[in-house]
Amino acid sequence: MRIDVLNNTASEFPEEKIIRFSEFNEDQLKQLMSAFIDLINKNKSFSSRGLNFVRDESIIITFYLHHLDIGIIPLKEIDYGCFLTIDSYKTLLDRIDKYIKADMEGYTWLYTIRTDYEFLLSREGGW
Repeated sequence: MRIDVLNNTASEFPEEKIIRFSEFNEDQLKQLMSAFIDLINKNKSFSSRGLNFVRDESIIITFYLHHLDIGIIPLKEIDYGCFLTIDSYKTLLDRIDKYIKADMEGYTWLYTIRTDYEFLLSREGGW
């Protein structure tokens, strides 16, 4: 799995920023889902750095439970935090599950909240 930040992805949306998860297989997505389930059930935050299947650490993202849906925000240089409610993480899990059941074709947005950073899941990297 690769995680990267895309800035200025289209001329008509110069302010657009995307955190993209790409280049993964089904087993890696299931491991990611397991980490999200632990986050929900045990309030156990986790970092992409601790996921043994993440190949590239050009950015590190840590997922936290929060009482508000803030989304992804930069914390420092290459570190980002994702702050979502339990309900939003459950929706995110549902979207990953549907993506797997659709044979991981195309892409899916992992949340739809209004934030500076979109959150994209795309095996091939496109959308």
